[in-house]
Amino acid sequence: MQKTLLTIVLATLCLNFNANAQGRNNIIKPLSIGDTISEVIWKIPLQVINERAGKKTITLNDYRNKKLIILDFWATWCSSCINAFPKLDSLSTSTVDVKILLVNAKRTRDTKAKIDAVFKRITTTKATLFSVPTIANDTVFDKLFPHNILPHYVWIYQGKILASTDSYEVTGKNIAAVLKDPAHSFVVKSDRISFDYRKSFRTNLGKEADSAMLTTSMIMRYLPGLVSSKNNYEDGNRKRYYFINRPLISLYQFAFNCSPNRILVDTKDGRQFPYQNKNVKSDEMGDWRKNNLFSYELIIPNTEPEDRVCAKMLSDLNLYFQLDGKKEQRVVDCYVLSRSNNITLLPHAGEAKAIRLNKRQDSLVVTNTTVKELTDYLNYYPSFKDTMPIVVDETNYPTPVDMLLSSAGMDDINSLNTSLKRYGFTLIRQKRTIEMCVITN
Repeated sequence: MQKTLLTIVLATLCLNFNANAQGRNNIIKPLSIGDTISEVIWKIPLQVINERAGKKTITLNDYRNKKLIILDFWATWCSSCINAFPKLDSLSTSTVDVKILLVNAKRTRDTKAKIDAVFKRITTTKATLFSVPTIANDTVFDKLFPHNILPHYVWIYQGKILASTDSYEVTGKNIAAVLKDPAHSFVVKSDRISFDYRKSFRTNLGKEADSAMLTTSMIMRYLPGLVSSKNNYEDGNRKRYYFINRPLISLYQFAFNCSPNRILVDTKDGRQFPYQNKNVKSDEMGDWRKNNLFSYELIIPNTEPEDRVCAKMLSDLNLYFQLDGKKEQRVVDCYVLSRSNNITLLPHAGEAKAIRLNKRQDSLVVTNTTVKELTDYLNYYPSFKDTMPIVVDETNYPTPVDMLLSSAGMDDINSLNTSLKRYGFTLIRQKRTIEMCVITN
């Protein structure tokens, strides 16, 4: 009979405990500025340390007669929190209308011994008793006022949440201003509670990351469903460069700011970086793309000069792909464009500067263009052929001219040379020491 009665009593106690716990969890919901403290919160028992009257527990209701209550969330490992204690001690005794309470949350993992040690150290330093009490092992206010940066201060004016601030706002001047006018303006502290430090800025911040971003770069693998492309555009004070599903050698070409035929791959392990997939079988195309195509994005202030943009991209590529891309002088075979003494160039006839490819007639129409600009075109045409011969301009002919060349480019050098000779130019295959863009291990 006694055993049965004991079992019933224990079961009843457990039910009451669970009901109280669930009830407390239901009332502990985050409060915002302007919300009113509920009666239940006012009367929740709170474990306290360093209370002047020697109390072990208090309630917020004990200080309901104060116009202003400031809760200071802190931890023993927060030096900024502890450094502010002497100031808080002084402020807490400056007026009878103010009560400052320290709050040490359970999640700080601080013990009573650690808290006592901090107070003892402060008292020794000041040579006076530190009289600001702290709510210890707190699980109530920590949930009512979510935060993740310490110290954190919550201002409660006559039962309403007035503000949350950092330590710089907790001054005698601001306290006096609030007591005179509770509409006093604060610099509000608003912690990002849901921020996950294990995840990227983009994941955490979404669109805000784009608006706050000053500079960033990103290398990505092949992105299915996107066409191979590259471009840049200005967005406010920033410039964005993007390359989508491009061969690695194409990324290096931009980083070097050179024509494809100036890039020399000289790796000890024999690695090559193909431009195109002409020899890849259709059933192997998927794997080829995954292994050989990459995407790159660079966001940088639009005040950065082009050479700094290229240098940043080159550094990123070298770092990720563990390569050493750099410019150096090399002796190479090339075609030297020179001129005879008898120049028969047609003078410019007044049209706009242009180099136009006439595919039907397999010809190149050059108007109002210098020989150097023509040479640059011959080096870049077509842009995705690294095997094209290098053309070096040694004519020193600065005047813009008009020409009609019977070959579209360097695919047919003999035909191009025949056309050039009519204007007093010639292409001669020779060796030259020129700057090459070299990729090594």
